[in-house]
Amino acid sequence: GAEYVAEPKWSPDGRALVWAQWPHSDMPWDETAVVVCDVESGENRIVAGGERVVNNWPHWSADGAWLVYMSDRDGQHPNLWRVRPDGSDIKLMITDIKGVNGIAISPDRRSIYIAGNGKLLAYTISARGKLKQANGRAAARELATLDPNLGSPDGMKTAANGDILLDSGADGILG
Repeated sequence: GAEYVAEPKWSPDGRALVWAQWPHSDMPWDETAVVVCDVESGENRIVAGGERVVNNWPHWSADGAWLVYMSDRDGQHPNLWRVRPDGSDIKLMITDIKGVNGIAISPDRRSIYIAGNGKLLAYTISARGKLKQANGRAAARELATLDPNLGSPDGMKTAANGDILLDSGADGILG
């Protein structure tokens, strides 16, 4: 096709695949969509897209009923959103994080980690895709302060044992 693809992830039941894609004519910071593919039928569905909108870092909820991803669809800096795999029920989840450079989901899919504003934050997610709240806002635990001398992470993932891995770009995995 005429698209670049990144961040592919299998659904918990193995029946679908999600990824971020963008047109060959653009850069990923110009326009990116989140796409879900039904493996049996081969049907691809854009579940988060839009002209000049960046949607990226998609992840499945523990039960596969939701996807979480970052998007600037509200015209501001990227925020955390959720959507059902059929593209319905889009909801803004977190709005107060700037400078996001990566998100990752814990192996048990009960926590989401976000690197932004020089911090690594953890949020607790229910199986229904909702975040634990405190004082009417998503409750975050600060796990670490990121060393500004290392630059911003270029990506994140979690290892099977739960370790959070940050890619610092030129220097490799921080650990």
